[in-house]
Amino acid sequence: MKYSIIYISLLVVLIAYSCGSGERSTGESKKIPVVKVNIPDFSSDSAYAYIEKQLSFGPRVPGSPEHALCAKWLEMTLRKFTDAVEVQSFKAKAYNGKILRGKNII
Repeated sequence: MKYSIIYISLLVVLIAYSCGSGERSTGESKKIPVVKVNIPDFSSDSAYAYIEKQLSFGPRVPGSPEHALCAKWLEMTLRKFTDAVEVQSFKAKAYNGKILRGKNII
C-alpha cells in the first residue's frame, strides 16, 4: 500500500511535466508569421467528373493496361494544374509472390 502511493505520486508528477511545451517563457511573446494561401473553391461537379473519368478505365489492377492508362491520365491531368508533378515508380511483392509495378503520382 505504501509503495503504491509513491508510484501513483511519481506517475502524477511525470504526467504533469510531460504536458509542458518544453519551452521556457521569457515574458516575450514570439510572433508566428502568417502565410496567406489562396485556396480555390471546391467544385463538386468537377470532382465527380474526375472520379467518373478515373472509373471509366475499368478495374485498375496493377500491371493491366487500364492501370497504365489511368496512371498516364492522372499524370497529364495534374500537369494541367501544376508543373510540380512527381511520379515515383516502384515494385511491390504481392501476397502470392508476384512482383507488381506501381506508381505514386504526387
